[in-house]
Amino acid sequence: MLSRRRFISIGTAAIGSMALRPFGLLPGLAQSGPDYRALVCVFLFGGNDSNNTVIPMDDESYKAYQSIRGSLALSGTDLTPVTSASGAPFAFHAKLAEVASLFSSRALAVVANTGALVQPLTAAQYQNQQGAIPLNLFSHSDQQLAWQTSIAQGRSSTGWSGRLADYITSQNINASDFPAFFSMAGNALQGAGAQTQPVALAPGQSLQLAGFNSTAASQARLNALTSLLTTESGLSLVQAANHTLSHSIDDAAALASALSKSTLLQTQFPSTSIGAQLKQVAQIIQVQSYLGMRRHLFLFAGRVRYPRRRASDAQHPLSAVESRTGGFL
Repeated sequence: MLSRRRFISIGTAAIGSMALRPFGLLPGLAQSGPDYRALVCVFLFGGNDSNNTVIPMDDESYKAYQSIRGSLALSGTDLTPVTSASGAPFAFHAKLAEVASLFSSRALAVVANTGALVQPLTAAQYQNQQGAIPLNLFSHSDQQLAWQTSIAQGRSSTGWSGRLADYITSQNINASDFPAFFSMAGNALQGAGAQTQPVALAPGQSLQLAGFNSTAASQARLNALTSLLTTESGLSLVQAANHTLSHSIDDAAALASALSKSTLLQTQFPSTSIGAQLKQVAQIIQVQSYLGMRRHLFLFAGRVRYPRRRASDAQHPLSAVESRTGGFL
């Protein structure tokens, strides 16, 4: 498990792009195998009781957990025991048995004690408005935006993935102009860059314009539209909109061409929203060479269902700050 200090140092450096070198997302360290890396982010909207997600099971820590949580504390069949790499005993909520299995097989790591706080904050400090307090700390929607921007004390028009996409583009890391950021969760602030344009794609859907086909008449209409989009109008707002649409048409054509060369995936994906999004990501990763990509950023979303919060958790307002902000898996 990474310490809070280590995670914050990684997250802070990620804003400047360089912290992703150790994970192979950016060039800089020797890598084995094909020179392609993708970062796939799962944003879990909704409320998650983080204190009942991973529970310390050594005697001292578990007694402290029981004392603080009171009637909310889990025990017995509500727990799935695991052991960390260092040999320390923990447990996952019983509804997360598959996650516990991944953890035990060293295929999943837990980053504990992270959230939107700028520094440790007590209830008294918050109530007296002392210290560094994130913007609208208990606003669920605001904290979700903070997760996407990596900026806790203020607003941002760009997301951390968008700024990373800006860097990837500025360094010509990819061999094409195809967008580095892909969202399966609709338009998301996380992928908004200062210089780059993200792509939002619904699983199983096409980015291409409807109403056009391969007939001569249809292609003539498409060519006319393309010409209009590249004609100087002298109006900044119109030019910006035309520029965006023109690039979107080019991106749609490139993606359709690449996906036409894909092969049937052998992996069985769940018949769920997340399963459909994962399948779409896998299909795009499969054709990354046709898109000229060396680095890809993907975002898809789900909703947390377990562990569920209870109304009585309100008695511990600061113990569940992170739980109210959404988060990444």
